[in-house]
Amino acid sequence: MSNRTTEEKWDAEIDRWTPRRLKVWLGILVVLAVFGGIGVWAFGVATSDVKGRGDTIVRKNDADNRIAAQAFFEDTFAGIKRFDTQLNDADRSFKEWQTVNPVPAPNASSVEVELYKEKLNNQRTTVTGIQQQCRNAIAAYNAEARKTIRADWRSPDLPYQIDESDKTTDCKADAA
Repeated sequence: MSNRTTEEKWDAEIDRWTPRRLKVWLGILVVLAVFGGIGVWAFGVATSDVKGRGDTIVRKNDADNRIAAQAFFEDTFAGIKRFDTQLNDADRSFKEWQTVNPVPAPNASSVEVELYKEKLNNQRTTVTGIQQQCRNAIAAYNAEARKTIRADWRSPDLPYQIDESDKTTDCKADAA
């Protein structure tokens, strides 16, 4: 017989089983954590469509979005009309310049010819630049008009999209 008491035997038994139990419990916790993480991820994937729609509605109805969208449409539409008017003015100015400044005669000095070409190029560049700005503004307006979170906040008196057949928004110089 052993001289160890029952209490000592229990202590020895606990000492022998404790590392094993810790390993088992640790293993169970790791498995639960992995499968729990996978479960949370799977739930997020399964509900992502509903969450995405809800997040879109929240973002769409945000006061800052409403204000910014409405201001964008107002400012951009006014800009398109302004660019179209500026384009007409620049084209008229260009035609008047051509009338007042005929092509230099064949016997003109090279300095006169170069100066004429430079001024002609500047006039054309002005007209082309305004026209491009106008077209860029139309493209931006039309793109925003189709966006989910922006389209509803356009004022009712503004067009859904810019009509490029309308003389006031066609980004073409009117024939004078």
